[in-house]
Amino acid sequence: MIIEMLALSGILYVGLKALEDYDQNKSLPDPGSKSVIGDRLSDEIKAACNQRHQPEDERLQPTGSICRFQPLFSVRETLFTEGEPDSVFEQCLIDAKRFIDANSVSDILHYAFEREESRRVVRESVHSFLHVGFLSPHRDLANMEGLSKRAGFLSGFTVTSAVVSRELGYIEGCANIPTAIFIAKLGKIDEDSGYVEVFVPNAEGPRVRKWMDNEVGTHIGLILEKSSALTEIEAAFRREDFQVAPFMEGKKFDTPGKEASIIYYEKPSCIRGKFRIEILSPCSTSSSFRLNFPNCMRSRAGVWEW
Repeated sequence: MIIEMLALSGILYVGLKALEDYDQNKSLPDPGSKSVIGDRLSDEIKAACNQRHQPEDERLQPTGSICRFQPLFSVRETLFTEGEPDSVFEQCLIDAKRFIDANSVSDILHYAFEREESRRVVRESVHSFLHVGFLSPHRDLANMEGLSKRAGFLSGFTVTSAVVSRELGYIEGCANIPTAIFIAKLGKIDEDSGYVEVFVPNAEGPRVRKWMDNEVGTHIGLILEKSSALTEIEAAFRREDFQVAPFMEGKKFDTPGKEASIIYYEKPSCIRGKFRIEILSPCSTSSSFRLNFPNCMRSRAGVWEW
C-alpha cells in the first residue's frame, strides 16, 4: 500500500512538473518522451492548457465547459488599454461586434445552463439575435455614431437609461446617477438585429473607472418574443442557480413608458466579477416586439428612456 501511494505521488509530481514546464515553454513535451507522463495527461488538462494561452478574443467563445478562464463577454481589458480615447472606444465596439457575430443564442445558453430543458425553454422563447452591453468612460456622445459605423455597425442613437442609472445609485448609496445609453445596431434602426448598449454615466472619472473595473453594466441580452413566456424563463434561470441582480430587489423593472420590462439574472463567474444575462420582455399589451427603438423607447413624456 505504501509503495502504491509513493508511486501515485510520483505520477502526480511528474504531471504537475509537466504542466509547469508547459506554462513556461507554451508547448507540451513530446508525449513519447520517457521524462513525462504522456498518456496520463488527460485530454481535458491539455485542452485547458491550450485554451489558457489562446488569444483572449478566442478564449471568450463558448466551448461547452461550464467554467471559463474569462467572463464570456468582457471589454474590460480593452477599456483599460492606454491609447487615444476614440481608438480605445472603437476597439471596444469591434470586440462587441466580433462577439455578437461569433455567438448564437444557443451558444450562450450552452455556456450558461447545465440542463438541456432549461436551454430549450429559453431558446424557444427568445428572438434569435443577441445584444451586449458595457459601461464606458468615453463621454463624446456626438461622435459615437461615426465611430460605431467605422466598427461595422449600421445605425446608432442615444437614449436615457432608467435601469443602469438606478443600479449605479444603488451601488453608491445615493439617488439614481444620470446615465446615457448609446445604442449601435448591426441593422437599420427598425430592423431586428444584434446591437450593443454603451452606458455613459454622468460621474467623475475615478468612480467611472471603479465601475468599469467591477464590470458594472456588462451583460449579454436576450429579448422575449412574448411576455407570456416570462414565468417559464424565470423558472429556468432559477433552476440554473441564477439570482436576480440585488438592486432589482427580486423583481423585474418596467421601463418608464411601460413598453417593456427588464430583469438581470446573474451568478459569479469562475475567475472574477459576475456573469449577467438580461431578459428584455415586451409589455403584456404588445402583440409583437420588433425592436423599432424610437417607438418602443419613447416614454409618455416624449423622452427616450430605457
